[in-house]
Amino acid sequence: MILVTDKIFYPQTLEQIDSTCPHAFFTNEDSHTHKDVCTRLLTNASAYFNFNNQMGYDVWFHRNGTPGWHQDRDEQTFWETGQSHFPICSIVFYPYVENLIGGELVFKNNMRITPVTNRLVMFGPGLEHKVTPIESGERVSMNINAWNSRVKIATKFS
Repeated sequence: MILVTDKIFYPQTLEQIDSTCPHAFFTNEDSHTHKDVCTRLLTNASAYFNFNNQMGYDVWFHRNGTPGWHQDRDEQTFWETGQSHFPICSIVFYPYVENLIGGELVFKNNMRITPVTNRLVMFGPGLEHKVTPIESGERVSMNINAWNSRVKIATKFS
């Protein structure tokens, strides 16, 4: 399942999102800079995905990042054991997009999503996806994986 929703936040909320924050894992009870934004995005996702055992999430930002084909997973566990552990769902939110050419979010089923400021994309576990090369402009994405167990932030990638 892949879902797209626009106009999630008021403009003043978008202006407060600091895309320089490091990749981190938080339990639902933890306080942090983007707690309110994360809670709103996770609440949106909980309407479509089973959050009965959801206890935390990791969050990170890409500024004009163009990762190749991959699945969102617990990278540290994969590196240590070779086993894939997938999140409940993945969330991509675009707090800032300007004059963008390229940078589309593409899934293996050929679905292409154009980044737009204030757009929320939610998708199920294990879906392979990538970002197309950016020819010009700027694209900031806030990425969240919802988890039913604690994960360690990867220090190495395979």
